[in-house]
Amino acid sequence: RYACEYLLNERGIHWKDSRFFIGRQHRDPQSKKWFARLILPVYKDGDLIFYTVRDLTGTRPKKYMSPDTPRDNVLYGFDHLTHDTTDPIYVVEGWFDAFHIKGVAVFGNKMTANQLMWLNRCSRPKVIIPDRFGDGHLLAYQALDQGWSVSTPDIGDCKDVNDAIVKYGAIYTTMSIKNHTYTGFEGRIHVDTYCRK
Repeated sequence: RYACEYLLNERGIHWKDSRFFIGRQHRDPQSKKWFARLILPVYKDGDLIFYTVRDLTGTRPKKYMSPDTPRDNVLYGFDHLTHDTTDPIYVVEGWFDAFHIKGVAVFGNKMTANQLMWLNRCSRPKVIIPDRFGDGHLLAYQALDQGWSVSTPDIGDCKDVNDAIVKYGAIYTTMSIKNHTYTGFEGRIHVDTYCRK
């Protein structure tokens, strides 16, 4: 029940909208580190390829954990890369952000060589939406170096897309993403202002 409430109240997602799992305790001592964590699966062509987990207790030093499997070849939202459309594909750091905008998550503030390869195979225009705080600017600079666009939406003090959708709603947030998209030098100036380094 707590996981369902967390998804709805903190993330703006109904638990029936996607597959979610909960880490439970078992006799296996390894299960303890996954206990009371929300498991966010990542699929490619219907096959589970990765997962990330979010602590629900608020007491652990690491909010997010992933398996020991390298993430260098993993994207959440693989299926969005093959949609037959000229609409941009939005690339973000986190699972929740990508879920809301039907985009792609890279699970960090830097794209790996394999992630770049997958994204560059996609014919859709690529737009990075960096997190505002932390090292989000690194992901944005990497995108601009690829010749892609960046979006710096007007989302007040929200740190990312998911926060903005919960606070302002999906319509406002997606319109702001579209209306604040930039390339090249202009994009770099906006990123420097948007991402509080």
